[in-house]
Amino acid sequence: VSADTAPLKTISFSTDTLSKGYTFSEPTGQFRLMIGGGTFAVPSKVSVSRVEPTTLPAWGTMVRTSDAYSIAVTGLTDTAPLLVPLAFQFAVPQPGFVTWIGKLSPDGLSWEQLGSQLKANGSIVASADDKAAFTVALFQSSTVQEGIATYYGTYTRKTKSTMVAASNSYPYGTSLKVTNLDNNKVVIVKVMDTGGFRYPTVIDLSTPSFARIQPTWKGVARVRVEIAQPGDKSTPAPEEPVVTPTLTPTTTAAPTYHGVKIPTTAATASIVVDVSSGQKLVGKNSDAQLSIASLTKLMSAAVFLDMKPVLTNIVTYNSKTSTTGYDYLHVIDGEQLTLNDLLYASLVGSANNATMALADATGMPRKQFVQKMNDKAVALGLTNTSYVDPTGLKAGNKSSAKDLAVMATIFPNTYPTIKKITSTGSYTFTSNNNVCLPAYKQKNGTCVHTVKTTDMLFGKTSFSIVAAKTGYIDEAQNTFVLRGKNTKGNEVVVVLLKVTNKNRIFSDANMLMNWTFANYTWT
Repeated sequence: VSADTAPLKTISFSTDTLSKGYTFSEPTGQFRLMIGGGTFAVPSKVSVSRVEPTTLPAWGTMVRTSDAYSIAVTGLTDTAPLLVPLAFQFAVPQPGFVTWIGKLSPDGLSWEQLGSQLKANGSIVASADDKAAFTVALFQSSTVQEGIATYYGTYTRKTKSTMVAASNSYPYGTSLKVTNLDNNKVVIVKVMDTGGFRYPTVIDLSTPSFARIQPTWKGVARVRVEIAQPGDKSTPAPEEPVVTPTLTPTTTAAPTYHGVKIPTTAATASIVVDVSSGQKLVGKNSDAQLSIASLTKLMSAAVFLDMKPVLTNIVTYNSKTSTTGYDYLHVIDGEQLTLNDLLYASLVGSANNATMALADATGMPRKQFVQKMNDKAVALGLTNTSYVDPTGLKAGNKSSAKDLAVMATIFPNTYPTIKKITSTGSYTFTSNNNVCLPAYKQKNGTCVHTVKTTDMLFGKTSFSIVAAKTGYIDEAQNTFVLRGKNTKGNEVVVVLLKVTNKNRIFSDANMLMNWTFANYTWT
């Protein structure tokens, strides 16, 4: 492989290398060429060289932010072509600004934008077509950003305008045009502060300005941010509906009760709710505000998914920011796994370190992530719910059986990912870079982890489990949310809070679910 003016070197691909692939990393780290296994049918020569910048054309208002790299493959024939397109990756110097990968035209006079994917680690990946020779470079806008907009509540600086924002990229006082990429609504804001966020968040809006482009209960919006021009105007303010606490998502009739004596449970607070009508069927102290332990992770997952993450994105575990002292996902510093792996570990295995890593992956400071959880609780009308951390380890995470029943009714319907994961008995994944503790190292060198559900009822009930989440800390004792479905398709939510005996909370939940299905009739 040649780079810059270094002499061309030939890499001899062994049979093993041909099957596994090879990655070339440019010494500065700004460019990588990834040759996948099975790319070549026959031994071939690959060269990578920098292109003299004076020979390159401009590309509109886009600024080239990398060297240009010319890739050439020799040794191919019509009967032995390039079997797999070559993939390459650029490090993005300014994550958040609109970023393109350009491929130089054959005549060298213009650039063509390649389809690409931005990664959470601040890089961009693309694949070339099946051509054996091409030149590519990274380009960024110097003025336009795309990413996530959040909002931060009441603005505290002394200002006459509520249409303000925090930005880490534009100078104080700059007027910005922020466009929601999903509905094209616009708000014009003035930069009045910086923020503690990082990409994919690109701007933090005041609540009134966020409400111009997105209902605040959604928490985030996909946006384009650019310098406002004369004549740019905000979308008129919407009239947001007042959200009131309710357990009634539809007008479906509640099931009929047959008058059989209601069974008792060991729970301090409990509730049984019919999902289709939202009707409370039975309950005890269902409005009491109690510590809820890891039931907190349901809201954490919802806020995380509101950020529209790409769940296949790979993250590198950092114990300094994610460890809690109660880390049930046994991964180590430098181990790489996907956001999907972390989400399963959080909801299936109730892994606190996985939940912390998910919160960090949003790019929001921890305090802001928790504020989003509280904002969402308010937007849903959950008047007895408040959060102080994403995991539930702190006793200050509180809710009521009634509020939790609302979440168990809404979240599985709104977030199919939550429904799928919270009805899963176990989940197995392989680390992406084969870095792990010796106990998880396999004979073939891979690192395999299996996360098992904390729901002791899984696979042991006469009804189907639609969603389930458990919790425990000393202050909350055992807590449990269970949503089940009988053979006729009727669904019920059972919530039990503060049960001293772990076995009892599962037997009580099972008993209440079976009793409800046996003693109510749905029409």
